Formats: sequence, C-alpha cells, structure tokens
Amino acid sequence: MPHNTMDQQFEGFDFARDVIGDDLIVDGVVYDSSIWTVDGEGGVMRRCEEARDLEATSQDIATEEILRRAAAIASDYAALARNISTGPDLAELLRRHRELLCDAETWDVQPSRIENIIDAALANA
Repeated sequence: MPHNTMDQQFEGFDFARDVIGDDLIVDGVVYDSSIWTVDGEGGVMRRCEEARDLEATSQDIATEEILRRAAAIASDYAALARNISTGPDLAELLRRHRELLCDAETWDVQPSRIENIIDAALANA
C-alpha cells in the first residue's frame, strides 16, 4: 500500500487562496480586511467600525445617516454643556464624535456640515 506523503495530503492547497483569501498582507504580516485597510502610505489603519456597516449603502443614505448621528451627538454636547455633572458620558461622546468624523471622511461628507449641526445645538444649550 502506498504511503501518503505531505504533498499528497495537501494537493490542491494554496495558502494564499485558502488561508489568507482577501485579507491584507503588508510587510509580511496578514491583516483581517474587515478590520484593517491600507493607509495609502504603505501601511495599514483600522477601519472605523460604523464605516464598515455603511459600505453597502449609497452615498446619499450614508450622508443622511452621518448627519443624523451628528445631530444626536450635538444634542448630547448641548446636554453636557447645560449640566456637566449629569449629562452624557464625555469619553463616550468623544468616541462617537471621532467615529463620526472618520465615517464622514470615508464618505466625503464635509466636516463643516457636522460642525454646523453641533454649533447650532450648543448655541441653543
């Protein structure tokens, strides 16, 4: 009876296709493409979590969603300005703001549109 060699056991196996798939390889390191993206400078950067969710939507829907989130954040900033001791958690608010700006950049939504929403809410706080 013939002896199975390692080559026979893995015949048809392609490491790049079967293991790496569509993940990123940068400087010999494999990065999960659902979490990381190329940074344009030869490295990688973490994708914004909510931007991954928006990728399947159109630009108009993405813009509408970003502006809705900006209004929610603006409302929380206004609540915080009215009463810092009982307002929203500042660390969480800043995290949401950072993610919003990242998503806006991903979808080419002008940051000034977000700033205007937040400024209006703070002016009325």
